[in-house]
Amino acid sequence: MKKSLKPSLPNCVPNAEEQQEAWLENYKVQLPVLGPDYGLSDASIAAALLAINGLLASLGMLRAIRAWLGLWVGCLQEQQYDKPKDASVVVKWPELPNWMALPAPITVNAWQPIIETINSFQAKSSLSQQDKETLGLMPSKPEKRRANSAEQYDWPLIQLGEAAGSMVVRTFRGSKYRGKLAKYVIDYNNSGTFTELTTAVDKDVLVPIKFPEGASIMTWTIRAVYMQNGNEFGQWSPPLSIVLRNSAPTVAPAAPVDLSSKLALAVNGIVTSDSKVVAE
Repeated sequence: MKKSLKPSLPNCVPNAEEQQEAWLENYKVQLPVLGPDYGLSDASIAAALLAINGLLASLGMLRAIRAWLGLWVGCLQEQQYDKPKDASVVVKWPELPNWMALPAPITVNAWQPIIETINSFQAKSSLSQQDKETLGLMPSKPEKRRANSAEQYDWPLIQLGEAAGSMVVRTFRGSKYRGKLAKYVIDYNNSGTFTELTTAVDKDVLVPIKFPEGASIMTWTIRAVYMQNGNEFGQWSPPLSIVLRNSAPTVAPAAPVDLSSKLALAVNGIVTSDSKVVAE
């Protein structure tokens, strides 16, 4: 199959697929509302809407395929792990998804009718600033790649997230401290007391979440420091907190997350190959 190049998109259309989806969803709503006011023909609007629906269906299918593939790769990694905690654990392949119906065929250059309507809007001297913003026709600023700020500090930079019943502690070390052991401490529910959580060289540390009986919300605060020859060195990171909410406090927590959390992390776009699960 001949490889086609993407069309040159107007600078108001984001390049990232997930941002394109949001842009298309908005334009799909606003185009038939504002198009007639600026003289766009019914035929051009209909052609653009048909193309938008096709692109959104294709992007949605791609997202579903990638999520399922992440689960599959996670299973494969588990099966190849040579030192399992429990050799009796059977790693099952993820269920085959009930795929949505395939998107209807669309033209090779589905963006063309959309771009034509954009050009029609932008050619109108009467196009107001408000309508331009409503349609999403303002130039999208390219995201600036930020330098790894971990290089600037003598402590591990951490980010906190939540996925598959676990808190995810992601650590950025920069080249200066790459591969260095870090110690993590935790304060449960702002008690004012930090207790040691774990030490790890992993980029991601997974901490299983268990709510006290009847609890619906709790706050965990994490700090980290580098370790060398069994001693702390550098400075402790500033405390970072995350609010955890229990969507179903009456339901017992899931069984150990060693496998399920890693698989679900793939869906959430978090790397699984260098994750450590903190033992319960």
